[in-house]
Amino acid sequence: MSISDAKKMHENRQFIEAANVYESILGPIPELSNVFLMIAEDALEQKQLTAALNICERIKFAKINDAETLKKVSGLYEQLKEFDKASKINRLVTELTPRDFVAWRNLAATLNKAREFKDAHFAIRQALELSPDDPIAHSYQSAILRERGNIEDAMRHARNAIALNPCYVEGHVLLSEILLSNGCFEEGFKEYEWRLKLSDIFDPARGLDVPVWNGTRLRGVLLIAGEQGFGDVIQMCRYVSLAAKRADSVVFMVHAPLVSLMKSIKNVKVISFDQMSNHSFDAKINLLSLPTIFKTTVKNVPSEVPYLFQSIDSKKVWDNAKIPGKKFKVGLCWRGNPEGAVDRGRSMELSELAVLGNIDNIDFFSLQVDSSLGELEKWPENKLFDLGKMINDFDDTAGAIRCLDLIISTDTALAHVAGATGVPIWLLLKKQPAWRWIAGLTHSPWYPTMRIFHQVEIDSWSGLMESVAANLRAQVN
Repeated sequence: MSISDAKKMHENRQFIEAANVYESILGPIPELSNVFLMIAEDALEQKQLTAALNICERIKFAKINDAETLKKVSGLYEQLKEFDKASKINRLVTELTPRDFVAWRNLAATLNKAREFKDAHFAIRQALELSPDDPIAHSYQSAILRERGNIEDAMRHARNAIALNPCYVEGHVLLSEILLSNGCFEEGFKEYEWRLKLSDIFDPARGLDVPVWNGTRLRGVLLIAGEQGFGDVIQMCRYVSLAAKRADSVVFMVHAPLVSLMKSIKNVKVISFDQMSNHSFDAKINLLSLPTIFKTTVKNVPSEVPYLFQSIDSKKVWDNAKIPGKKFKVGLCWRGNPEGAVDRGRSMELSELAVLGNIDNIDFFSLQVDSSLGELEKWPENKLFDLGKMINDFDDTAGAIRCLDLIISTDTALAHVAGATGVPIWLLLKKQPAWRWIAGLTHSPWYPTMRIFHQVEIDSWSGLMESVAANLRAQVN
């Protein structure tokens, strides 16, 4: 094998093979790290995450004395969600360039994502001492303080960031999330409109050349574009029927797994994202802009449930499903989408729910669609029935939970389905939850059948689970 062979493999996107050949030819020379860095960047761009991580692991970053190269390696690890490793490299950068406020800022960001809040707080203070008027550093400080529960100071730093740069998009979005999580819906949703300047995930109809709807009577077809994750769409689709009263016709565009369930919304045509080009529209609006259109406050949230219903076909399937057990039926969901932006700290291990397994007079059911047999077998006495394997889309999810008496879930899309269909749901939240849940409340203005349990300590589920177990035992006995 030769260098030309390695180059050809690289061009053909055979990234690991190319790295192997380069390593066998070049040996342990300093330049090899730069070669690996280039290949890893290309692998990541092609979404070959396993290959990118494999090659990153070969980079001898401890022997690299160039801060800019280390920043690139750290950036790769951050994109791969390897925040501990990114932080380790960023620490080296601050040692090489202790007066570089960007280096300290980067370290604070990765430490925060690694949930090392104390060290993150120290790092961002170093950045602010070096550059007190840096809006990005103020926003990072705000995010760190928010995770630690210091909401007042988090709000102050978020407003400082915007004062220093009124056009700082991420600063406005961060402020909106802090406001919303504290029940300040009117200002919060107004600030949240800044999200539309971020990636297409917030504005999936960005390329559609029609006016943005302003909420007035529309003589024509309105496109409402679902955005972000499944849970966001399920929570906010309650506004679609309200919008339909102000337009001649409404088309609601959502993720394919949601289409069947969303068809239960009356007087609305539901399509998937790949069908947008098959239709014509007179105006458009993104789903999470509707709370602003309808001037939503905590007191006037459209909270009537159910507002979503399983389809007739789904009802037939689940009515005929032979659900085992004759006791009080509790469905469990403990893990959200690991790729989700809000996943850090919100999911738990099934073993952390196992304290419930010893409560008498209950049959437990897994609603986790990505669980493994080995995982479920760890439940006490191996008595956790698997309904997750029967779920193919969110219409099935609605059908499954309607067969049960109570759902217990972390912050997942399934929890939103339970709330939207009016099923009793106990929601388990991390210490500082996503903006969709008002911090500290044990109920939700969005879902009347929901009861909320909060972590007592950051990243610890034990105190919360003791409370859940006591309340569940009292309910069934």
